[in-house]
Amino acid sequence: MTNCHQRLAALRLLAGLSAREAARRLGLKLSRYLALERGEAQLTPAIADAVAALYDIPPQSVCSGPLPIPRSYGYPFDAEDEVTEMLLTLYEVYAAIDRWRQALGDEWPEYRKRLEAITGLSLATPYPNPIIHLPSKVPVVVRFDLPHVVKGWFPPIRVTARQGGKVTEHSGKPFEVGPGVVEFWSPRAIKLRLRSRVL
Repeated sequence: MTNCHQRLAALRLLAGLSAREAARRLGLKLSRYLALERGEAQLTPAIADAVAALYDIPPQSVCSGPLPIPRSYGYPFDAEDEVTEMLLTLYEVYAAIDRWRQALGDEWPEYRKRLEAITGLSLATPYPNPIIHLPSKVPVVVRFDLPHVVKGWFPPIRVTARQGGKVTEHSGKPFEVGPGVVEFWSPRAIKLRLRSRVL
């Protein structure tokens, strides 16, 4: 496959990943990955499939066509009026902030504080995915910038949420979490649906 090197860099930047992190997630040495981005090495079909899986895009979008919209936020609906169009733009902003948060990792809180001080705006964003997958008997820790309602899991078994030292148990009815770090636990593998209290 040829002429993919510039798209590799673009996809990585859209996802907010460093070259080192992209290489790690693809199972490649950093030098090999950088050679791919510079066009000094050929992209094999196997690596192209891994790239598609990494960025959650169709395999045919790795080397051709318009760059896909990152799916972490995605578009909740089609733009049919001005309000909907504004919401779509807002979701694009949320996606961009989330990519920076992922790319900066532990450095993000300091960057966020500085940006909020400079702009006078809050960079709090809704959680990027509408579903959290809880494995069986393994805690999952999630950081929420904003309050969210957790609802709609099946089967309606007991879910434990630990936030700020407080532990609550829930059995099928919606409950509110965040802002802050929340640890979820379930005796069986389930999916939790989320909805921001702000949007």
